[in-house]
Amino acid sequence: MELGLSDHQAQVLPVLRKNHASVNRRVLKRHFGNDNIRECIYLLYKVTWQKVFSETEVNAKFKVFMNYVLHSFDISFPLEFRHRKKPLRNGWITQGIKMSSKKMRFLNWLKKQPNLTEDAKMYIAKYKIIYKRIIREAKERENDKYILHANHKSKTAWQIIKKETGRTSSNKKDIKIFWSSEEITNPEDVAELFNSYFVKISEELWKKNGNRIPNSVNQHLKIKESTNTVLISSNRKWSGKSGEGFKNKISAGIDEIPDYVV
Repeated sequence: MELGLSDHQAQVLPVLRKNHASVNRRVLKRHFGNDNIRECIYLLYKVTWQKVFSETEVNAKFKVFMNYVLHSFDISFPLEFRHRKKPLRNGWITQGIKMSSKKMRFLNWLKKQPNLTEDAKMYIAKYKIIYKRIIREAKERENDKYILHANHKSKTAWQIIKKETGRTSSNKKDIKIFWSSEEITNPEDVAELFNSYFVKISEELWKKNGNRIPNSVNQHLKIKESTNTVLISSNRKWSGKSGEGFKNKISAGIDEIPDYVV
């Protein structure tokens, strides 16, 4: 959906259907591996770029340039069906923990029985302490392993914290809207109405503002212009060292080319 209001081409609104559990978890993604990047560099190296220099108009030059780049990009990083990552599971629950949990339930039942000896009570108390320690250590090992192999470690750590504290967000997103004095509850109809709204609102904004994006800041704010510019002296080594501190990301804009590849 091209809204014309930003470099993002869509507004995403999750609307779950009743049979959402059967949704296909395969998605189209690009793989940005080292071999793919080398192939892209090789294809760009083979381009002559003669057609870019032969164009006289700037927009035409840019269009031809992007056509060459995107052609090499699509060949080097083709869209492939991949399975989505599985949600965070209780991988720490081993067969031994299941057996200990079963025994713990039996001991909790036995503890409630009358005429229980003191030795039996002490045994149950010690077993309970050991059982809790084993559970805690198993969770720690599983969480450490999950964070270690995660691409976004801070995000993964917060997912674990929310899960352990019971603050995970619910996936239930039942949406009801009123349209033309009618209550719409069907997920597909709701999604279609939102989609139609965002398509039409961009056209109306463009027409209302004379084919230009409104800038309310410039209407009320006077910017004081200055002819003095202060530049800090630097060299190639300093600039390169500063650039190394920036992390490349897989996320991309409208051209679908991430910083990681560039």
